[in-house]
Amino acid sequence: MKKLFRTLTVSLLALLLCVSAFSLVSCTATESAKTLFQKGLSRTAAKYENIDVVSTVEKIATGGSVEFLVDDIEIDEDTKGNASVKFFANTSKNTAAVILNAKLGEDKYDAAAYISSSAAVVKFEKLLGKDAYGINFSKAEKNLKTSVFGPDSDSDYAVSEEIYNQILDAIKSFNDAKNVEKDAKSLSDKYIKKLYKLISDNASFEKENSETTVLSEKNVPCTVVTVKVDDKCLTKVVSELWKDAKKDSALKKFIDANVIAQTPYEDVGDLYDAIDEIVDGMVDSLEDSGVNFTLKYYLNKSSGAIMKAEVSTKAGGEKVAYGIELGINFKDFEGIKVYTKVGTSTDYIWLKVVENNKEGMKLSLEATMKGVPAVTVKYTKEDGIVKITVSDDGDETVIKMSYKKKSSTYTFGLESVTVNGEKATLPGKISVIVNTKAKAPSAPSKYVDILTMKEDSFEDFLDDVKDNISDLPAGIIS
Repeated sequence: MKKLFRTLTVSLLALLLCVSAFSLVSCTATESAKTLFQKGLSRTAAKYENIDVVSTVEKIATGGSVEFLVDDIEIDEDTKGNASVKFFANTSKNTAAVILNAKLGEDKYDAAAYISSSAAVVKFEKLLGKDAYGINFSKAEKNLKTSVFGPDSDSDYAVSEEIYNQILDAIKSFNDAKNVEKDAKSLSDKYIKKLYKLISDNASFEKENSETTVLSEKNVPCTVVTVKVDDKCLTKVVSELWKDAKKDSALKKFIDANVIAQTPYEDVGDLYDAIDEIVDGMVDSLEDSGVNFTLKYYLNKSSGAIMKAEVSTKAGGEKVAYGIELGINFKDFEGIKVYTKVGTSTDYIWLKVVENNKEGMKLSLEATMKGVPAVTVKYTKEDGIVKITVSDDGDETVIKMSYKKKSSTYTFGLESVTVNGEKATLPGKISVIVNTKAKAPSAPSKYVDILTMKEDSFEDFLDDVKDNISDLPAGIIS
């Protein structure tokens, strides 16, 4: 049992320390070291957000689109076609859409699916007919009971009480997700602050001027901020954090409403009793255990941004360290390196910038860890070609793509794929189009809610769908 608690302790502490590496707050002694670190976080985040690839991904996630397009698809000797699938997402508004447009010979196939916190709607005229169909989430709990799926409906489509309850629970969970997310964030923010306050009050902070190696650069001037966390600090953190949590009525209410049903415990009291035992075991295991962690952050002398971070401890008499190297100036993407040190041995995965100039850019993925293929990516501006080479266990795959950027649109066209010297046959001209400013189309305001359909109407609907499927070309629905 002691061994189990020690394992749980190390796992928990590693998590806590890694989290603290991102948002530690300024507190008591050694104020300058903490202030330097706090400012370093904000500066690093700001600089990373300005790097083109990072900002592009962020824009897509908050309102852009990604489209997969295939032209000149050969259906048979006399028929060609094309197909486009476009994905939209807006994480800030919890909405998403998928739009399909295809043309096979003279026949066109257009379909769309939309989802938001209020409804899910699908429109596919060739399959579903002229109407759009969906579910209104806000009324779904009420509508499900009286729908053709209700266990008391006496319809041919009625589900069992067990399945009905499962569907009802899923709908409730979906409808509650918005409030759950808000409450969870509020509680998370509160306990992160408590955690950081406890670590700050019980850990030691130091700073020194030094030099370090970052990616390919050696002897880089830096300010090193060191945070030392020992067994006494960890004992205090674990016991005080749980002591506060047990008194928190908001946390108890949240767990009772959203968590307890997913656990094997009867109620929150039973769950808390189990956690009490775990925490007591962790504290017993930690006290005078000699467990300690050292976190080091290497800040750029000029910008104050974090160039490198490392957490280390001792295991089996050897020093074990986990680290990440992010770059020096952050004016452009400089690469990223993740490494593990055990004693004198070091393993790493390194996305390396080999070249970055007016002619183009070359990246390579290097690794000492088994199972990671060697990858190189080379972009030449003059001909607009991106060449990706993947070497893995004696096999080599070479992918060539064209690349164009116009305003907020990035277009990648697949030119060729070669595997071990043999050129692969492509189904057509394949492109990926990324638009960071694309606006997601709105879902149809009028749709048939399948939970309000009468049995006769629902049966006619299914018959029509079956007939429409038989009329579709082979491969459209599989």
